[in-house]
Amino acid sequence: MDTTLDLPIQPNPFPTLSAVELLQALGASGASGVLNLEPSGLRIYLRQGRIEAVGGTKPLGEVLLRMGVLDGDKLEGFQPPQFYPLGQALVDQGKIEIYDLWFALSEQVREGIGRLLRLPQQSYVFLPRDPVPGPNADISVTEAL
Repeated sequence: MDTTLDLPIQPNPFPTLSAVELLQALGASGASGVLNLEPSGLRIYLRQGRIEAVGGTKPLGEVLLRMGVLDGDKLEGFQPPQFYPLGQALVDQGKIEIYDLWFALSEQVREGIGRLLRLPQQSYVFLPRDPVPGPNADISVTEAL
């Protein structure tokens, strides 16, 4: 007696989507999690379909320096409390304004998405995860692209 089951193979649900197309689909569906891209090392953090942050880009301190919001003297030797976001610590200690932090975080997102658009084909994995501690960029995928 043959006991093998003839089950259909479940294909990858997004076999032909580029990373940009997948990001658009995740945004439209209101997904929450992190999209990890290789070999670039970019990480795009989403909450309810909106981009919270992008990792694998220039550090926040460097973005703030480049924007002229923070000078090297204020940043040199500055250590936020352990497990406390740099940006929030800078705001709490009066070194920058919350608006400047939001603008810098938004700039990080734009730089990361700009890099993604210039990259060759990337492999990716999307993983559910808790939201990034705020404040964050909170930009729609459509606006970022």
